[in-house]
Amino acid sequence: VQRGNALPWDDPRAAAEATSLFEQAIALDPGYAIAYALLGTMRIGQWRNDPAASDAALDEAYALTKRAVELDDGDSTCHSLLAHACLYRRAYELALQHMRRSVEVNPNNPWNRADMGVVLTYAGAPEEALSWLERAREIDPYFDPPWHWRQAGQACMVLGRYEEALSMFDHKPVRTRRDSAYVAACHARLGHGDRARQH
Repeated sequence: VQRGNALPWDDPRAAAEATSLFEQAIALDPGYAIAYALLGTMRIGQWRNDPAASDAALDEAYALTKRAVELDDGDSTCHSLLAHACLYRRAYELALQHMRRSVEVNPNNPWNRADMGVVLTYAGAPEEALSWLERAREIDPYFDPPWHWRQAGQACMVLGRYEEALSMFDHKPVRTRRDSAYVAACHARLGHGDRARQH
């Protein structure tokens, strides 16, 4: 679990390795809650990043993260990752419920606070989302996962603050096709046709 969690999940090969490691962890210990939650997150990534993926991967992600919470209701990360599965199933209230529980269990975890920002962006509260994302970095000034900046950029986009969104996306060292699409959209909204086409 530790090895898989330390890999850069935006990289397809690293994500595949992490998935395999989480599957191995469950095989070794079928009662290890966090392994289920992390494997569920990898299934979400497969569903989100593969245009041909069916909703079966998302359903599996929900089942895995739900099982994680059943195994350990007191683990904040399990609740946070179940919130993500609910979010992508468009069960926004349930996603917020699990995120609130996550922060309640461990209010000083910067990952939980940033994850609340993710859920709030999609739940229609981007300004509040940005404050949660900022709080994550107040708790830990070295908190710097690439997805944090992507999410801050998305929240800025929802607010129509495209220049600010671009500055957030600039923090990401490696861009996925999804990141490039967001950057292109910002440039298009700003009237930068050539730069939008380039991305």
